[in-house]
Amino acid sequence: MMQKFSVSRATITRATTALKKMGIIIRIGSDRNGSWMIVKKVIGL
Repeated sequence: MMQKFSVSRATITRATTALKKMGIIIRIGSDRNGSWMIVKKVIGL
């Protein structure tokens, strides 16, 4: 994601933390081999 959006690791960490707190994404699987799943569609972002 860092390369795709041309942002730092810290920016990605802040964004994923915020999205988790809002209930928009959840982690499926382990930290090493898992992936993120969008569970709520947000309009207007």
